[in-house]
Amino acid sequence: MHPAPFARLTIIEGPEVDAEYSLTEQRITLGRDAGATVRIHADGVSREHAILLTDPSGTYIEDQNSSNGTFINGVRISQRTRLNSLDRIALGKNVVLRFELATPAGPDATLLEQDGVQTLLENQPGAPAGEAAARLTFQVGDGPPQTIPLS
Repeated sequence: MHPAPFARLTIIEGPEVDAEYSLTEQRITLGRDAGATVRIHADGVSREHAILLTDPSGTYIEDQNSSNGTFINGVRISQRTRLNSLDRIALGKNVVLRFELATPAGPDATLLEQDGVQTLLENQPGAPAGEAAARLTFQVGDGPPQTIPLS
């Protein structure tokens, strides 16, 4: 049995546009090398161009001293950088991928996304009905989840 993907990468510019890669591992390599987790054959992409690292606090990208750089939403990165859903990852000038967190699988969950911000609306099994159940739980950055009653 394979682990469920927590995110996916989609090529939106470059070779193989619309190719999707489901991410299930904590360490993902991006590059031209035959051993790369996500292998991309394109001019300007280094053998081991960048790596994605996932831990409980999120998913991060690191450039691996590539010749043509790694860019997040148009900004060149020089250190480990946290990814947000819908971020655009450019490997050099010829390849752009979209990073997207996986959509919740439950039938009572809704994921709203706008400009890299995600809101997850989910019914909690066993929650009491009525006004007492109306609450908003949110998380800002790496901080702890916070709950506010909505009644």
